Parts: sequence; structure tokens; C-alpha cells
Amino acid sequence: MGLLRELKPDLFTTTDDGLRLVEAVARKDQDRIHQILLKYEPYRRIYKLLEDRALSLEDMAPASSMNEVAVETIVRLLEWSTGRLKKSRKRRFYITKLAPPALETYLEKLRKVWQDLSSTEFGVRKEFIRIPDLRDAVCETLLIDTVTFDRLLIRILQTFPSRFELSSAPAPVTCASKEDGISIAGKRFFYIRMLERR
Repeated sequence: MGLLRELKPDLFTTTDDGLRLVEAVARKDQDRIHQILLKYEPYRRIYKLLEDRALSLEDMAPASSMNEVAVETIVRLLEWSTGRLKKSRKRRFYITKLAPPALETYLEKLRKVWQDLSSTEFGVRKEFIRIPDLRDAVCETLLIDTVTFDRLLIRILQTFPSRFELSSAPAPVTCASKEDGISIAGKRFFYIRMLERR
């Protein structure tokens, strides 16, 4: 990584980059830590892969020409240094975008993901989709975090109220659920249905 330099056998000193990294860590300056680590080729390679799309550890290894242990180590470094690494329920990792997508882009992806989730193997459509499932899939597709998903969903619901129907869950499901639905006007909703345009 170029953080240490060998002076003679068994004697090393910290390089300028090493000192900058120690200083950034002491100041808890995640952006600076990330910028220094980007000079390290394997770190940069994994970061670039996850900036473009969500990948599992198994997918990252051949795509980066590294083994899974090295990939997992770098993924942990990314999690620590960026604060933007997310993991979906499908165990795929991605780096969230800095800016949210346009509302039209969000709606288009929301619609596509909702259609995929509502289709069953027998061709029968599910009417309502669990919001945690929809959130996970849309976040992974658009490379956004859950807070951004929720804000944009609320905006979509306010902009197009006649295109969606929300439903809460039965009390035992709501109390036992470790997953969050969405809160609107003081009520929690766990299911959503997209209505056909008239």
C-alpha cells in the first residue's frame, strides 16, 4: 500500500501517505481516509466495481482478479472508510450514489421492480408487495440508501396519490417485524400496491 518503507532488514518507517492516513484516522476524517486508500490499486478496483453495480463477494472475486478473502477485507475497509457501502438482503454490496436519482428515474425503477416482485412463477400477480422487499430491491438497483428510498417514495405517493394503495400489517406482524415499513401521517404501512393507470 506504500504506507511503510523499509530502511534496512527488520526496520521500517512510515511514509508520507502512512502519516497522512494515521492523521486522517485520528481526526475521523472518512473522506480523507478514502482518498488515501484510493491510491491502493485493489481498494480502487473494488470501489469502482461497487460504484457501478451491486455485487456479491463471489461475483467480485473474478471481476477483480482477487480471491474472496482479499475482496472481503477490502469490502470491510470500504465500509469503514466511506460510510456509503450498503449490503442488500441478497448479500450484494454497493456504494450509494452521492445524489438521489431524478423523480422520474425513481418512478420508472420502482414500477419495474414492483412488476418483477408482483409476478409469480404461475403467472398470477400478487396485489400487494412488502415495502421492505421493494425498498431492498430498488435501493440495490438505483444504488441508494433506505433514507433516500423512503423520501422519494413519500414524494411519489404525494405526487401520484391515485396510483398507489398502502396497507398496514396485522398487529402480530407489525410487533414482531424487525423490518420497517414506511411511516406516513403517523401511520405505519408495510405493503404497497401499484394501481393501473386509468
